[in-house]
Amino acid sequence: MGFLRQINASLVGLPPQVYSLPKTQEIALGREPSCDIILDSQLYGMVSRRHVLLRPQFNNQWEICDLNSANGTFINGQKLQGCQMLQERDRVTLGVNGPEFIFELTNQSAVNVPIPPVIQPRQIPQYNQKPTQ
Repeated sequence: MGFLRQINASLVGLPPQVYSLPKTQEIALGREPSCDIILDSQLYGMVSRRHVLLRPQFNNQWEICDLNSANGTFINGQKLQGCQMLQERDRVTLGVNGPEFIFELTNQSAVNVPIPPVIQPRQIPQYNQKPTQ
């Protein structure tokens, strides 16, 4: 299973978040309520309504695709054009100075630093995730 660990949430007053990425489902990130992981538009105005899509691939690999976002997506500081396979420990940034995530294949941060339990998409607290349907 893959994970996205938000690394700069404390800069906007949020607790650390770890999002699990199910092997059987595409995950959309953005400000739009239909996204699987919703980022608060008040905090993250640089994030597009539908910013990126994460797609599970074979052999526990993940592909990230920029959805023609206005402010771009950056992987390890390099602007993403289209889609790219993620490597473990890649840093994903949505827009310039936007939310940053580390892509992990195992939830290593749970071993090293106490953080909240992994949150499944669609079960994230209301301030950054739509309610369970």
